[in-house]
Amino acid sequence: MRLFILSFLWVTGFSYSATIFILGSSDPTYVVADNISGFSSSGNELEGAVVNILYADGSQDSAIWAETTAGAGAAVGSNWSFSLTSSSNFSNPWTFTNTSSGVATLANTIASIQINVTSADEAFDLSTPSPGTTDSANGNTFNITNTTGLTNFDQTVTFDWPTSNDPDPHVADFWGRMTIEVTNNDNNTFDGIGPGQSFQFIQDTDSLNSSMILPEPSTAMLTSLSLLSLCFNRKRKVLFA
Repeated sequence: MRLFILSFLWVTGFSYSATIFILGSSDPTYVVADNISGFSSSGNELEGAVVNILYADGSQDSAIWAETTAGAGAAVGSNWSFSLTSSSNFSNPWTFTNTSSGVATLANTIASIQINVTSADEAFDLSTPSPGTTDSANGNTFNITNTTGLTNFDQTVTFDWPTSNDPDPHVADFWGRMTIEVTNNDNNTFDGIGPGQSFQFIQDTDSLNSSMILPEPSTAMLTSLSLLSLCFNRKRKVLFA
């Protein structure tokens, strides 16, 4: 999988300083959908998405996204919440909050947030390239709109699990998983999101029909060749035993 790294510096007036986008990872997971059924998802349509949290001390937590009210949904962990309470994530924000309180420690500081929307038959739709995936509309790439308690922090946003609309190949605007890592937070003792801190962001997702997780094409080919070789070796052992 190729890695594409894009960085953006933000001017004074926002409470963060830089965003680095990484497209792709070493994870070979590849997603194929039969077709695209919606161009902007509501919070309840993300039901089934998996959210994984990594704390600064290396411990982890996870939760499954569920519908909360009409058009809204959330995933809630032991001391965090992640929600989308509006009818459209193309123009209305997601909200992530560290709901713990007290003095910041490694155990209550959240270093990264990962959300897998493939399990909800959804895909993150980025603004570029345009035109992008066949039958999709304009995307909207991750953009922070508001923060509480976070000051001059940096973030690395990684999109992986490339997603395509069958039978077309992946064109780098559709992804099944997003990871947000926060560093250099001036208002917290440790890298990450401290107690009581939160942020909001815009990120479009599109709804898919019958998405299926596959190995990356090159991985699938190597697997097939390995199986073929195994079968050949077994036959040879029978013939020449």
